[in-house]
Amino acid sequence: MKNMLFLAGLALLAISCANNTKPEAAMKDTVITTATVKYDTLMVANKTDPFCGMSLASGVNDTAHYNNAVLGFCSSSCKDGFLADAGKYPVEMK
Repeated sequence: MKNMLFLAGLALLAISCANNTKPEAAMKDTVITTATVKYDTLMVANKTDPFCGMSLASGVNDTAHYNNAVLGFCSSSCKDGFLADAGKYPVEMK
């Protein structure tokens, strides 16, 4: 993820230099899709998906804010299932 952000920053710098504009102006027209972005496990408060119980060690594909914490989920469908009845599922924090 850090490499992707670094490369995106370099691309914006190159675009802004070529167009003689500030990087902020170049970024205004940049669209970033989250479909391919995985979240780092350091960004979330849990080690396992609270809905299905799967370990998040291999990556986090979706997140949700719940009880003042950012929770990670292995998929969007697990996040949706959890949010439908969040009190039903125990959340193991790190």
